[in-house]
Amino acid sequence: MAVTGDETAEFAAYVSRYMACEQCGTPYVPENVVVVLREDIRWTLLATCPVCDHERHIVAYDCPPYLKLRVMEPVIPARVTQATVDGWRKYLATFDGDVYDLLAE
Repeated sequence: MAVTGDETAEFAAYVSRYMACEQCGTPYVPENVVVVLREDIRWTLLATCPVCDHERHIVAYDCPPYLKLRVMEPVIPARVTQATVDGWRKYLATFDGDVYDLLAE
């Protein structure tokens, strides 16, 4: 689909203003930037160099992607009780191994 409309024109303008061909360094022009895929807030653009015809895929977002992240509830660790400490002390008194391997599990 060709770049049309305000939203897509803004992406094309940004690409042509701030990005250049990876092969020859020529700035892109808005007419050579097309939208190849749009999913929710993510746009995949295809920019073609007007000089050497090298193509480059560019992923753009119409809002910061972190705004779409789910807010996760914090994991609250269980309190360490005296019974837990005593249990570990008893276990480690006879432990004959690598404590790093033990704690990695």
